[in-house]
Amino acid sequence: QLTVLGSVERDPVYVRQVRRHIAAKGWGEQVRLRGLLSQTEVGDCLAASHVFAMPSCPEGYSIAYQEALSHGLPVLAHAESDGADLIEHGVSGFHLHPQDLPSGAQYLQTLTTDRAMLARMSLAARTHFERLPTWEQSLAAAAEFLEDLGTRRVLAPEGGRL
Repeated sequence: QLTVLGSVERDPVYVRQVRRHIAAKGWGEQVRLRGLLSQTEVGDCLAASHVFAMPSCPEGYSIAYQEALSHGLPVLAHAESDGADLIEHGVSGFHLHPQDLPSGAQYLQTLTTDRAMLARMSLAARTHFERLPTWEQSLAAAAEFLEDLGTRRVLAPEGGRL
């Protein structure tokens, strides 16, 4: 089964095309477009999933990837996004180029048929998440950086730059 989360109203033309494609392929029972969900509903959805795929929309640090890892989900990540650094290819997920859909399908097929690999990758995903800095640690590091930067500016020679 494929569960798709995210706005179904942001691009109605595209969503209509997707719905028509799902219907034409007879995938109505296998594909669900859930729309926007509350944080609790997203958590419930992740907890009920086996794999997380977001191979498009490159972004900086991906909170979505981190949330998936926290649930022990192997991640199919956009290979060119900064967030892909969170995923060790072949260990806690796979890096995927959106133009290479056959590889994405193969990765999913492998995880469907090789349940031992899915279990290893799930454990690796959760273990990797546990090693990531917490929000408090990240905030403390950012605050320390800003304080250090402020101190450098104060100590800079008159008219000098740092």
